Amino acid sequence: MEILFAGDFSVSYFDRILSTEEMYKCFKDVKPMFENTDYSMINLECVLYDGDSEPIKKSGPNLRGHTSFINCLKYLGVNVAGLANNHTGDYGDDAIFKTIDLLEENGIASIGAGKNIDEAYEPYIFEKDGLKVAVIASCENEFGVADKLNAGTAGFDLFRVSQAIKSAKQKSDKVIFYFHGGNEFNPFPSPEKTKLYRYITEIGADAVIAMHTHCPQGYEIYNGKPIVYSMGNFFFPNKPGDNKPKTSTWFFGYMTKLNITYDNILLEIIPCRFGGEDDPVVLLNYDEKIKFLDYLKEITEPISDNEKTERLFNIWCTIAGLQYAKSLKYSEDMESNGTKLCACLKNDFSCEAHNELLTNTLNLCYRNEISKYKLFQDEIFKYQNILL
Repeated sequence: MEILFAGDFSVSYFDRILSTEEMYKCFKDVKPMFENTDYSMINLECVLYDGDSEPIKKSGPNLRGHTSFINCLKYLGVNVAGLANNHTGDYGDDAIFKTIDLLEENGIASIGAGKNIDEAYEPYIFEKDGLKVAVIASCENEFGVADKLNAGTAGFDLFRVSQAIKSAKQKSDKVIFYFHGGNEFNPFPSPEKTKLYRYITEIGADAVIAMHTHCPQGYEIYNGKPIVYSMGNFFFPNKPGDNKPKTSTWFFGYMTKLNITYDNILLEIIPCRFGGEDDPVVLLNYDEKIKFLDYLKEITEPISDNEKTERLFNIWCTIAGLQYAKSLKYSEDMESNGTKLCACLKNDFSCEAHNELLTNTLNLCYRNEISKYKLFQDEIFKYQNILL
C-alpha cells in the first residue's frame, strides 16, 4: 500500500474566490503524485466556512477559507484531511462541524477533530488487499482543543496517544502517528521533539509524520521506523503585504510517500514549492531537486547527534525564545478582561513547543549563557533560505 502525506494547506489569505480554472492551474503539476498512489492525506490548516461566527480570542491569526476551495482538494483527489492543528477551532464549533460536513459531502474523510476529545482521537484506517493501516492525528495544546464535553481538536496527551496506538494495533497491521507541532521557522527539531517522536515509535507507532513549522525539517529512520520531523508547507500563500523572499523556506516543503507492506515501510521524499497567491504548487525539476535534497541532508545530519540537536536549540532560543519571554508579564487587567489579555501568556504555557522554548531560554538566562549561543545565530539563519 502507498500513502502520500502532504504538509500544511491553507487558503485563508486569498482575497478573492478563484475560478475553477485558476484552482486547477494551482495544482496541475502535483496532481499526478496524488493520482499515482493508493491513498493521500493532507493537513487542512484552515476551516472552510462561509458562516458568520465570530473568531475566537487567541494569540496568532484566525484562519478560514471560502467553502469553494473544497474543489482544490477534490481536484487533487485527497482522501483524508487532517484537522488536528492550531487553526481548526478558530471560528468556533459551527465552523468545525460545517468543515467536517463539507469534506464528507465531497468524499473526503477527516480525522483529528470532533464533537469531543474521544471522537477527535478516532483513527482513520486505510485498507488494501487485506492490509490495514491506521492513522492517528494529534496536535499541540494551543487553541480550539477538544475535551470530554466540548468540540475541537485532538490535543496531545501522551497517555491518550499511547492508548490510541494500542487500540489501533488491535484493528490494523500498521499505525501512523500524524502530528502537528514544533517550533515555527526553526529548520531543526528541538530535543524534546526528537525524544518524543522516537518514544512514540517505541510504544507502537510504525512511523511518525509531522508538520506545523512552516519550513522543512529533516527526517530519520529510527530502529527501522520513519520519522519525518516536518514536511513544511504544501500550499500556504502569504497574507497581503508579507514580502518574504521567494527563497524563504516558507515556500518549500516535501510530500512524504510511504510504501507499506506487512514487513516494512519505505520512505520516499517528494520536494515541491509554491509562490504567492497566483503561483502554483510545482514539483522541483531535476537540478532543483538535487539541491533541495542536499539541503535536506544538511539539516537532517544533526538529528542523529543529541549534543548537536541541543546546541542548535540553544541557538534558536536566542533567536525566538527571547521574543516569547517578553510576553511573560501578568497584568491585573487580566482578572476582568482575561480572555483577550492572557491569550498569549496562556499559549506560552499550554503549547508544548512554546513551553520547551521558554523553559530552555530561561535556563540559559539563569546560567548567563545567552551571549555564548548568540554568537552562532548564523548557523540557523543560513538554513532559513533555500537557493536553487
